[in-house]
Amino acid sequence: MNYLVAVMGDRIQAEAAYVALEKADLPTTQITIIGRGYKDLAALPFDDPSEQARRRMKLMAAWLIPFGFVGGGGL
Repeated sequence: MNYLVAVMGDRIQAEAAYVALEKADLPTTQITIIGRGYKDLAALPFDDPSEQARRRMKLMAAWLIPFGFVGGGGL
């Protein structure tokens, strides 16, 4: 998933950027304003880095353990 973050000086600039993105035919489901009176940062679906690491460990174990046994048995 790709993210673009822009920091605006005030609410007026943020809303102007939102309108400009709407006019550029970017789907509004992909645009979010974060801040007081808008969405909270905790409400966004960012991946937890420790969860990503657990997924990678499981994937590597699923591939490396069987090949390690096969490779070790072949010696």
